[in-house]
Amino acid sequence: MELRRIQQEMESARAALDQLENGSPQEQHSFYKRMRLYSQNLLQCLGEKVVEINAVELDMCTLLSDQAEALLGRRREAVREESTHLQLQAWTLSERHFTDETKNILTKTRIEPPKTRTEPPKRKRDKTEGGHAHNAQLEVLGQRSGCVDEGLPKGDQPLPEEDAELCRRRDEILKEAENIFVDVHEDFSDVRNILSKFEEWRVLFPESYDNAYISLCLPKLLTPVIRHQLIGWNPLNS
Repeated sequence: MELRRIQQEMESARAALDQLENGSPQEQHSFYKRMRLYSQNLLQCLGEKVVEINAVELDMCTLLSDQAEALLGRRREAVREESTHLQLQAWTLSERHFTDETKNILTKTRIEPPKTRTEPPKRKRDKTEGGHAHNAQLEVLGQRSGCVDEGLPKGDQPLPEEDAELCRRRDEILKEAENIFVDVHEDFSDVRNILSKFEEWRVLFPESYDNAYISLCLPKLLTPVIRHQLIGWNPLNS
């Protein structure tokens, strides 16, 4: 790695030396003039386009955030239903266990359980209906919590209609993103073309290139273009 860097520096030095020996002040002035004009046009272009990039980025972030909130809400509801279902099951098992233990104690001590007063038919019917309603509630909650028993897969996936709407909105946003640089030349919108301009400066005039701290300016200069390329990127789906 170090050897490669040294070789590149030697090539740059040779190129600069050849340029100084064969070139003229007029050529250097012409080059600096062209680079100044290019830099001004590039900054003006990116300054205008960054507003549109921010808007499209915000739309995409809002879309993904809304989807995440919907999935999170569905998952919370599934966990809440499963919790209620388990609590009812635990209460039923505890009630049955208590009844069985009481009968065993009465049997061992040979004490007959006290006779309960016969309830009116209406109250018996109410108790029976209440038991049926309780069992029905357990069955409904058991059916709803089926996905929870299997690891909550349904709470982590969007519904078909939600997925279709998500794809439609995402396609619209990506289409808007594609149109941002449709009226811009590749020298001002392509990372490689932009870097080639400054690479030419570094090779021909490395001293002025270093004195202008171009290597420190390039990351910030290229940020809008790279952000534009990453609008459709979702790290969770990659």
